[in-house]
Amino acid sequence: MQEIVDTLNAPPHAARLRGSIALDQVEIYPYIRYINFLLPGIMALAIFLSVMFGGGMLYNEDRVRGVHEGFLVTPIRTLDLVGGMVLAGTVKATICGFLVAVLGSTLAGVNLIALPMSLLWVLILTITVGYAFNALMFLLMGPIDDPMTPKILAGLLNTLLFFPSGAIYPLEAFPTWLRALASINPMTYVVQGLRTVMLRQVDPLSVGLDILLLLGIGTVALLLAAKTFRRTL
Repeated sequence: MQEIVDTLNAPPHAARLRGSIALDQVEIYPYIRYINFLLPGIMALAIFLSVMFGGGMLYNEDRVRGVHEGFLVTPIRTLDLVGGMVLAGTVKATICGFLVAVLGSTLAGVNLIALPMSLLWVLILTITVGYAFNALMFLLMGPIDDPMTPKILAGLLNTLLFFPSGAIYPLEAFPTWLRALASINPMTYVVQGLRTVMLRQVDPLSVGLDILLLLGIGTVALLLAAKTFRRTL
């Protein structure tokens, strides 16, 4: 009985578990806010729309109004004529895309202004994208005579290029057939390159392949556009 009394009078044992539950957050992959994830896609869309309305449609409307009649009577080479139009569209697309990059990164909290090297590579990518998209747009719009056709193509091209590019959802979440479509989509490499420089904080030289692919696409499109350009009204 004395042993029982001593046991009952002994101090209580310490609890094996803590009285409160705590949750430790362990991230296998770095967390990125969706607004930051969406920023490269917004930039790519801004460049594309600038090319679409300030390049392809503007060229078609100028030709309908007779603005290009003065160009066609000159002895200037076709490649120089097409290259000048592509260059003008590239300048406008670069200004638009770079402004969206600076303002958008500030609003999203990326603050590219504090990262001069990343800002420089974003500018290089923007110029490359503007060149490639303008050359492709000129190749598509050059043979078109009806001024309404580019307006109809705008929504179709926007859907076919923007949504399968990984701008809204990660490519890893796509089904196999859609990933195959994204691999031949030029805007995929635009979004991928911008996301690498702006968000992943890796070596900017890792976007070299994206830049070379876009330069190759733009150069081939420019040469084909010069070949198919008509020097007639």
